[in-house]
Amino acid sequence: MSLTTLSPFPPTTATALLISSIRVSVHTARPFNTLALLLLPLLCAIGLIGNAFVCVAIATDRRLHNVTNYFLFSLALADLLVCCIVMPLSIVVEVRHGVWTWNFSMCLLYVYADVFLCSASIVHMSVISLDRYLGISQPLKTRNKSKTLIFLKIALVWVVTVLISSPLAVVALHDPSNVLQENSCMIFNRTYMIYGSTLSFLIPFLIMTMTYVRTTSLLNKQAKVLNEKVGTNGTEGLRRTMPNHRNAFTSRVATKKIMSAELANEHKATRVLAVVFVCFFICWTPFFIANFTYGFCGEKCELPPWMGSVFLWLGYISSTINPLIYTIFNKRFRQAFVRILRCQCLHSLRDPYSFYSRHTTILPDTYYTCSNTEQRVTSKDEAAPGGSINKDPTTVDEID
Repeated sequence: MSLTTLSPFPPTTATALLISSIRVSVHTARPFNTLALLLLPLLCAIGLIGNAFVCVAIATDRRLHNVTNYFLFSLALADLLVCCIVMPLSIVVEVRHGVWTWNFSMCLLYVYADVFLCSASIVHMSVISLDRYLGISQPLKTRNKSKTLIFLKIALVWVVTVLISSPLAVVALHDPSNVLQENSCMIFNRTYMIYGSTLSFLIPFLIMTMTYVRTTSLLNKQAKVLNEKVGTNGTEGLRRTMPNHRNAFTSRVATKKIMSAELANEHKATRVLAVVFVCFFICWTPFFIANFTYGFCGEKCELPPWMGSVFLWLGYISSTINPLIYTIFNKRFRQAFVRILRCQCLHSLRDPYSFYSRHTTILPDTYYTCSNTEQRVTSKDEAAPGGSINKDPTTVDEID
């Protein structure tokens, strides 16, 4: 049966009306979001460039080969994949106002990559925060870590991320409606929303909160102790161990410079930690609160689509700004970025100064040395004739 036999209009009129209705429905289903098309690719490009620079800098500059920077490389890799895979697909979805035009397999790939890579980014941040705290509280245990142990820890982070995201693939393959309904590709399984939000956000958030509070408290205590030692005990100790008063005065001045530099780095490191924590909180808290709310009370607590998009892209912004937060305060990273722009990466690989920062971090190395400053200086004074102090270059000039 043809269309024209059922239509009261002439064939040409019926065909025109049909084509018009199809155009209207297509236009309604796939509206063109100009703001998203202009703004979101810019965020994606910034994230791509920033994370790529971090990866190249760490890979090519041997002075950046250290414990925390290995974790940072893995974090930047996760964020780079977010910007390469997840964000471009999300841009397409946004400019079509949430309409998914591909099949279930593509939907599952998109949703799984989103959960897996964003969870990897968040878990890396919590592990870096925990590593920072352990470095301060247990400097002797954490100073000499083997590369094998570091890489095993990084591998463990990715394994944990797989455990977080794998149940989503299982429930989606069992019932495709868990991720794809009525041309909408997102997580619809409320149980997994609670499970994933707890492991991907709540636990890392609690870890970061605890380590930040305890790190700040420990830094303040160490700063107070160092101030007291610089003014009293450090001077008396040098006088007792050095019979030559001229050498004692010179060494006392050098000691004060080292300890003052470490104190300054501690305060700067605390500010960097505050920036990291606040940005993480701002970027991810709205999205996961919405996830928890929907997971517990269902559609009656569902947010307007535009608000859900804003919260989602706030989380993606975290992957864009992570390389800026972790590296912009670090002089060596800035120097490495300049070398990359000048195409001088191979020069960094040949740099003989490779051990310079083996045990330093993107934050100052004082959290490996600060709690043992007096002990380190005293032992050097006793070992060196004349009381000369061999300044440890890893304790200063990390952050400016």
